[in-house]
Amino acid sequence: LGFHVSINMRASPEDAMSYATPIAEVIHSPSVDIGRPLRVVNDDYAAMIPESHGLNWEDDFFDDQDDVIAAFDLDYESMESYYRQLGWCFFGLTLLWKPLCFTALAALTPCCIHRNVSWLVRAQHVAITTNGIRFVRDHRRQCWGFPCTDAERTVKMIPFENISNCVVQEPSGNTCCLIVNILTTVKIDLQTNQFCIVGLRNPRAFLRLLWAMKHNHAVQVGALMGAPILQQTVYDAVISQTNDTAATTSTTGGDPIEVTNLLREIRDELREHNTLYQSIRNNQQMMDRNIATIDENAIEENTIDDRTSVSFPTVSTLTFN
Repeated sequence: LGFHVSINMRASPEDAMSYATPIAEVIHSPSVDIGRPLRVVNDDYAAMIPESHGLNWEDDFFDDQDDVIAAFDLDYESMESYYRQLGWCFFGLTLLWKPLCFTALAALTPCCIHRNVSWLVRAQHVAITTNGIRFVRDHRRQCWGFPCTDAERTVKMIPFENISNCVVQEPSGNTCCLIVNILTTVKIDLQTNQFCIVGLRNPRAFLRLLWAMKHNHAVQVGALMGAPILQQTVYDAVISQTNDTAATTSTTGGDPIEVTNLLREIRDELREHNTLYQSIRNNQQMMDRNIATIDENAIEENTIDDRTSVSFPTVSTLTFN
């Protein structure tokens, strides 16, 4: 902040300061955004999930949804810049075939590229919930912006159990030999296909929280650490059922073959539970290795950034006229 002071030679400096008129000075600081408040993880979720500590975001789309652990901001400005260049590149290719070029001009394509890109990009929202990944394309305008051409909201929910692998692809190279790739892509391998999220500002934090939530979900659903308790419960129930059947057989003179068949069913059920427990244990080991790898990569990236980054202090001046 600066102060503009008109000093009267007959007045003392203290009196002159009392008549000072403040002047607001705009200080550009890339690390501070006063216009949009930051949101943080709920305290209850943060206490259970250490990987969610320090996460914050600006997107207010999921504010009224209680099952959201954390939302992740998309780099809308970079996405708009990239996709607008891509749109103009594709429009330029229509010049190679006159009928297609005349059709694009008749549809007012040059007048709609910028608006359509903004509508599409800013309608996208990403969050990790207690059950999986939620990717939303909100209700938006498209084409010429008429109400009859609006696109409806679409919500894609990816459960944690359907995710087999997830990697971050850093931008490199060019598209169409002209457009520089500047967007990071998160590729999520599912059981039948692959889903991609483009333009995340903090993809490493997204990946780290995703693996942590998948690990916690496996613990809750598959009783990862409580598998012996699960087997003991099944064993107790089976023994109780066997005793009841044996008592009924001895009192009613039933056929012992029924007891033999029941024991076979017990054996098969215990084998299934053992197989399930072994598969869950293998998944836990794989997720632990992935989390450790992500943490190591994040530490290396932070070390490189600390060596190469240069910070410039923000200076606030006080001037007197």
